[in-house]
Amino acid sequence: MSLRFITKSDKRILTASVFLFFLVFASVLWLELTSVQQSKQALLQSEVKSLAFVVDKVLGDARLAIAQAQPLLGQPCNTTLEKKLNIIPTRYPHLQSLNFTQGNTIYCSSLLYNKGYTLSPALSLQQGIRVDRVITSPHDFIMMLYVSYPAGRIFAASDVRIIVERIKNMAFSDRIVLRMNDKILTASGVKPGSLQESHFSHYIKAESYNKLYTIAWRKTELGDALVVIAHSWRYIAMIIASALVSSILLWLLLSHRASLPHHLAVAIRRNEIQPYYQPIVCAKTNRVIGAEVLARWQHCEAGSVSPDIFIPVAERAGLIADLTKGLLDLVVIDIQRSVTVFKPGFKFNLNISHAHLVKDSFYSFIGTYSGVFREQNLQLVFEITERGEIEVNDDISNKIDYMKIHNVGLSLDDFGTGFSNLSYITGLRPENIKIGRMFINLISEGKNTPLVDCVVEMAQRMRIQTTAEGVEHKYQVDYLRSKNVDFFQGYFFSRPLSFANFIRFIRGYQVVT
Repeated sequence: MSLRFITKSDKRILTASVFLFFLVFASVLWLELTSVQQSKQALLQSEVKSLAFVVDKVLGDARLAIAQAQPLLGQPCNTTLEKKLNIIPTRYPHLQSLNFTQGNTIYCSSLLYNKGYTLSPALSLQQGIRVDRVITSPHDFIMMLYVSYPAGRIFAASDVRIIVERIKNMAFSDRIVLRMNDKILTASGVKPGSLQESHFSHYIKAESYNKLYTIAWRKTELGDALVVIAHSWRYIAMIIASALVSSILLWLLLSHRASLPHHLAVAIRRNEIQPYYQPIVCAKTNRVIGAEVLARWQHCEAGSVSPDIFIPVAERAGLIADLTKGLLDLVVIDIQRSVTVFKPGFKFNLNISHAHLVKDSFYSFIGTYSGVFREQNLQLVFEITERGEIEVNDDISNKIDYMKIHNVGLSLDDFGTGFSNLSYITGLRPENIKIGRMFINLISEGKNTPLVDCVVEMAQRMRIQTTAEGVEHKYQVDYLRSKNVDFFQGYFFSRPLSFANFIRFIRGYQVVT
């Protein structure tokens, strides 16, 4: 196949492979981004649930403590009552104190220093929650759950640090906040604020079932996932490897499809290998007595592909039998359309490869096509090529005999230019020897050509006909005719022709003579 075509194919393959690399890279990157984002979003939601569990646990303990203290509400605040109040918080690890109030003033508490403290601002609701500073340590905060009863109000003070520490230890501590009344709890601590502030506008908010608090979080985005992937060699290696493997596989696939064996196999299936006919002329009568069928391949991109290129490829790729069969099918179609043009015994020579000859299916191949030519009163002749050394064994001899029985002729192609020798002639027993172009080109005007003379003389003594190939000049015709060569073939008479042009040539040539 031409270098121009191979270069174009390589460029297309490279372009397609590079395109696929980036396509797969982008696709896998997108999938990984989505996967990482979804994974982190799921983890974030799991942490939100775990935070809600902690808050509900602290609030649940406070509710239980308030319920246990409620029967004591309204009793005089004396040492006995204070001792009873002091016992209840010890049952709950995060509860700091229990307090009884009248109005907004603490009149009794499990912590003595709370007694007499006035809450500010005042508790206005029947029950609720708020975060306030610790009375004895203004830099620390407590979470107060309060419930009002006819005899007064009880509020349980819980340590808020457990909640702040829980947020701080989360993987997404920078994305989660907790609102309790007018305070916002974050990983950095407690601060006044509201979720209505603008920088919380894009947060997702989930209010607790009792509406005492709200957890808000900022959902993960693709940009966050990209940062994770960019800092992970595992992700980077996996994405690059996926894109690289895909592009390599595509390159290998397209390279195979762009290879000559693949194109040739496709061409054979599509009957793109067309028969061309080069006339064989009788030296004595100057009439066309046959033609050599030559395979021609016009590729849609590469143009004309030389048989010297694709025939060896067909042999190496195991396609030669299919190629020969496909070519003969087209020949049969041609001759059946114009059988009246050919005189009885008209020969159609076709190259047969040794690789085809050794196949077991060669017998059925002979049986199929010999009958077709015999029905048309034509003769099929196989020319054995000499691309490699032929072992003339019993199998080959039996197939030669089978050919002769079925009236299929045998010619030794390019005699003397390949591996042929006298043992080939003895073993193959051809009816014809074709003298190759290399010998014919030795003929010059006015001079003898001993090598050609020897080949012709040897063939005559062995009663084997001779065909001179590659005849291009009148002086070659005259010299070969003087040596009694039997047949001519070459550009002096005609180049290989399509079947339509071959028919026109036969009719015109016979009229001239």
